[in-house]
Amino acid sequence: MISSNTGLDLPNDVLAEADWVVASVHYGYQQSRAQITERMIEALENPYVAVIAHPTGRMLLRRKPYEVDMDAVMKAAQQNGKMMELNAHPLRLDLDDVACAAAKSLGIRLSFRPTPSPRWS
Repeated sequence: MISSNTGLDLPNDVLAEADWVVASVHYGYQQSRAQITERMIEALENPYVAVIAHPTGRMLLRRKPYEVDMDAVMKAAQQNGKMMELNAHPLRLDLDDVACAAAKSLGIRLSFRPTPSPRWS
């Protein structure tokens, strides 16, 4: 997970052992747009992170997306060769269609999570 301060919740020596590192915001949703954006960009700059999951944190009919400068996040993903996730669960659809099109236009690869998390089953 992306820490609410800086960095990730796990140190790089642990991340280096992983085959695939997915980073995501799971707390600190009430932080400012600048803070959340900075957190995500820092994660994208980490050499072990491959993808940012559910980049806006939205849950349709349950929770609005947190404030984030998606243009800046997309530029960081592009510059660092990272992927963005499209969580395709019908209650999430995060990234949305506009952000997916923006990612495509920037040459950012998308990862797809087609199945729900166990807590949603």
